[in-house]
Amino acid sequence: EPTTLLVTVDKTATTYTHSGLTNGTEYVYRISAVDVLGNESGLTADVTAIPAAGQSITFDPLDGMIYGDGPLTLVAAASSGLPVVYESSDDAVASVSGNVLTIHAAGTVNITATQAGNTAYVAADPMTRTLVIDRKALTITAADESKTYGETLVFDGGALGTAFTVTGLINGDAVTEVTLVSAGTVPTAVVDDYDIDVSAAQGTGLANYDITYLPGSLSVTKRAVTVGFASGTVISKVYDGTVAA
Repeated sequence: EPTTLLVTVDKTATTYTHSGLTNGTEYVYRISAVDVLGNESGLTADVTAIPAAGQSITFDPLDGMIYGDGPLTLVAAASSGLPVVYESSDDAVASVSGNVLTIHAAGTVNITATQAGNTAYVAADPMTRTLVIDRKALTITAADESKTYGETLVFDGGALGTAFTVTGLINGDAVTEVTLVSAGTVPTAVVDDYDIDVSAAQGTGLANYDITYLPGSLSVTKRAVTVGFASGTVISKVYDGTVAA
């Protein structure tokens, strides 16, 4: 193949840098030696090289999110203009499809942006950002109850909507049972209003929530009493001008 003389260097030179090349283009080099009389040796075998430029990634820090927040569009860019690829360190917490991040659970996850390069650019150093996903607020409130003095009230966890109510559940998560306690449940509890304390929720997905428990009210009401005379009872008095009560 035709060869174009690129440069002549002094015999003491051991390296040469060829600048001004086009990245991604293959260049072929051959070397020969010339003595003081001008005699030139044959050319060496072909030596090929494809220059490639460096590139970097910009990826802004990720703001904290809350379990239940909608999908997040990730924005990172490579200085080469080549597309960036994203990876999640834990798909159970947050997964990435294309440039869209979807939250699955509360927790901490690392999102890494990469660009593998091509013939014109070397791979960029990966850029990793940490995303903190906080637990969502959840409120569980004990339902109000009432009973008559002398009765015993038994809490069995009850059903959602009757023994307790829940505000804040998402994604099909559920509260199936709670613990309810009140000083007014015993038969000796006097007529008054007592707190119904609620705690220890059980269900599915509850690790993703910060739970606030609100008490209900147990009202102990008076017991009806009927007073009468025994059969055969005789009441008498001497008439004195007044009316017997």
